[in-house]
Amino acid sequence: MSFDHPQANPLQRPLSIMDWIIIFFLTSIPVVGFVLVIYWSLADDVNINKKNFSKAIILVMVIVFVLAVAFSFLFGQYFSNININNPRLI
Repeated sequence: MSFDHPQANPLQRPLSIMDWIIIFFLTSIPVVGFVLVIYWSLADDVNINKKNFSKAIILVMVIVFVLAVAFSFLFGQYFSNININNPRLI
């Protein structure tokens, strides 16, 4: 079954397995991945699947960041007071 229709919009075609492998590889590179995710989510000339994937990645990044900040405020004071030489606090 081929998805390549002569009049099909290339920005809406399904991505191949190799496309997804390349996307996962590129997004795993720390700075490059972040820049690419921002670009893919904002650009108009990007495949719709890649665009939605990058929006989901950004949403997950924001959720993880908010949770990390919340946990650091909630438990940061407790963990900063732990003294390794005092076994009662461990």
